[in-house]
Amino acid sequence: MNIGFAMCGSYCTFARVFPVMETLARDHRVVPIFSDNVQKTGSRFGEPVEFYEKAFQITGIEPICSIADAEPIGPKKLLDILVIAPCTGNTLAKLAHGIADNMLITTYLSMKAPVFVAPAMDLDMFAHPSTTANLNTLRSYGNHIIEPAEGKAFILEVFLFVYREKPLSLRLQRQRALAGAENDRRPHTARSGPDHRTHRKAVNGRRDHAYL
Repeated sequence: MNIGFAMCGSYCTFARVFPVMETLARDHRVVPIFSDNVQKTGSRFGEPVEFYEKAFQITGIEPICSIADAEPIGPKKLLDILVIAPCTGNTLAKLAHGIADNMLITTYLSMKAPVFVAPAMDLDMFAHPSTTANLNTLRSYGNHIIEPAEGKAFILEVFLFVYREKPLSLRLQRQRALAGAENDRRPHTARSGPDHRTHRKAVNGRRDHAYL
């Protein structure tokens, strides 16, 4: 299965997210996709170059960081599933309202495969009526919301997906066979990733982090 794994700037959850990526990568082809903030903004939890190298080490695939590399994903149906984890409140709102002002949102809007969204924010933000409305909107569009466990909104339950992957994969294969789709589609590989030296210059010593 070809899994897109999109990461947004909830840096404090990355220590939980990367093991999820690693688990999925053991049996599947995982394509990392980085939001603009993950590419450019450092924090006390790490720098962009560290995130980039970690994702590449886990998956063997350079993270997608540009519109040029992301553009074919939806139209060419290069992914079987898109996981957005962690998904910040900002990205959640843009997903719900179709605000296509960055590469990650345009990738989501062009997807023709199941999308799993794992919200990551503080509890007050998660409990706000606006967040509830955005989650309900995404559900109404057919997206799968990965619910937080034990009342902790930052806990990512992507591991539950591991147990669903096989039957979902079979359903996708059956749908493709019935539709007469080609069985030998090749997954997307980013042509190139950002130069690590460019990352380091872009960070420019900044370590402050705030939700956007």
